[in-house]
Amino acid sequence: MFRSLFYKNQPHYLQSLLLSSRSVFRSFIREGRAMRLVQDEIEQLEYDKNRANDFIHKQLRLQVTNAFENTPYYSRLDFSIDNVDNYVDVLKLLPLMEKSTYLTRGDLFLNQNYKGFTIKGASSGTTGVPLSVPQSLESVIRESAFVWRQLKWAGYQPGDKRAWLRGDMIVPVDSLTAPFWRYSYFENMLLFSSFHLEEKTISLYIKAMVDFGTNIIQAYPSSIVAIAKYLRHRKMNYPGKIKAIITSSETLSIWDRKLLESTFQCAVFDWYGLFERVAAIGTCEYGRYHQLTDYSYVEFHERDGGLHEIVGTNFNNNLFPFLRYKTNDFVTLSNKQCPCGRHYPVVDNVEGRSRDYLITDRGKRLTMVSQLYKNINGIYAAQFIQESIRKLDVLLVVDASEYNAFSRSLLISNIKRKLGNSIDVVTFIVDSIPRTQNGKVKHAICNIEEF
Repeated sequence: MFRSLFYKNQPHYLQSLLLSSRSVFRSFIREGRAMRLVQDEIEQLEYDKNRANDFIHKQLRLQVTNAFENTPYYSRLDFSIDNVDNYVDVLKLLPLMEKSTYLTRGDLFLNQNYKGFTIKGASSGTTGVPLSVPQSLESVIRESAFVWRQLKWAGYQPGDKRAWLRGDMIVPVDSLTAPFWRYSYFENMLLFSSFHLEEKTISLYIKAMVDFGTNIIQAYPSSIVAIAKYLRHRKMNYPGKIKAIITSSETLSIWDRKLLESTFQCAVFDWYGLFERVAAIGTCEYGRYHQLTDYSYVEFHERDGGLHEIVGTNFNNNLFPFLRYKTNDFVTLSNKQCPCGRHYPVVDNVEGRSRDYLITDRGKRLTMVSQLYKNINGIYAAQFIQESIRKLDVLLVVDASEYNAFSRSLLISNIKRKLGNSIDVVTFIVDSIPRTQNGKVKHAICNIEEF
């Protein structure tokens, strides 16, 4: 809708009305009685581990059986799952699946006997080619239930005002004048354009949020962190009162989370998920990440450096089942117990997408690249582009009053200490970091083969 000429050519107030009408329709489809029943069901599982285990085994049995009975790929495998008691053992016999297989032969994984309503969609493609994933209506409803449970964990209550700062093209990209946001009346929400978020416009975004009386902010990390850095560089905190910030769809570093908490003086709830619906990790009120075992079945496969790759089997889309799907995303596991009392396993950190890294001169991966500039005055945002092992281009959005030769020297020193002294670092001052068509920012672009 946002990219259509009809929407683009409407005045601001009609665009807001169109947004509101869209939200009414989406709410009717996704957030009606069926979703509330799912939400009630999963909320009852949070503190009851035995009941949750029964639920997990049931969902796993349904999805494995569905795949073997209804998809060409699994129905032709040379073994039977009749009279199986433990479907975890069945999974161990199945191959690990790469995204490339679904890209080239996705038809083999489509439920041939599905009769319901189909909703088309695709992954963002941030780390490569977008993957088309048809969804059943039930899967969309179930996904909404988990999203609303996370909102509830963050303290959301009916009537709260929300600010939405993600990748929606709600303001035509060629618009040059404010407002760079629209109002969804039905949702009591201001939707902001990430594509117009620059140093010269950030003060307008802040004022709009404060004037609106925002209670909850839902945002891409790159967008809300840009606002936090703008305030920090002016030695200011956010001038309103926020209950919580909920981030998702990009990696949130430890340092950026602390920056958000101190600048907005509220808790930050980070959410990890994928369009393939094979894993979800949510943050509780104690700031701990929990792998949501009632969302999907996840295996953690150990890799170098103590990291574990997420390999997931989805529960929530019987139209297009994923069994043992390699996400190429990594976490640091924890053996801690969380005082929230929920039985979901604790994850120390979500390390992010496998392509969000740089390569050192020894052939090792460096993830969480925000550590390279986190304590350097004057840098709002950065993007690292590595075309060879000997050269690194760095795009920088800076505050000219604070960024200077010493700042640049410190940045280059940090980079050489982490990547190797032989690397040639070239910096470029830009007005903004380029965003993907989904409004996301890639902090690292590595276009070289690993050793």
